[in-house]
Amino acid sequence: MKNKLGYALLLLSLLFGVSNLYAATENASELVQQNQSGMTYANGGIGEGQQKELKELRNDFNLQLTFAEKKSGAFLADIHLSILDNSGKEIFNLSNVGPLFLTQLDPGKYRIKATSGGDNTQTKTVTINKKGIKDLYFYW
Repeated sequence: MKNKLGYALLLLSLLFGVSNLYAATENASELVQQNQSGMTYANGGIGEGQQKELKELRNDFNLQLTFAEKKSGAFLADIHLSILDNSGKEIFNLSNVGPLFLTQLDPGKYRIKATSGGDNTQTKTVTINKKGIKDLYFYW
């Protein structure tokens, strides 16, 4: 009788562990998306859960953008983001971005335009290398 109870508890704990692993994988995959041209990105970071998931996904990308208030450092969302290649062609455009954004770009030079509050735009230039990740911070 004790063996049956022990096996049942072991089986339940294994099933519970697998379901938690599946749920974590499923949630993380919800943050990863593709735009119309096939560019892969992850967007979010509202709440500690999403921040943790994005941190775990970080090594799959080569550019991380962070949006925050200048004085308090509080994260900002609802950013309009545009990424232009070295020739000035827009390769990515998305609203409702932030506070964290990850993407994978081909090596090269890019201009990143981020707009907060409808008309307050910042532009930064970044060079993406074959290896490593670049971090850009936008403060308003």
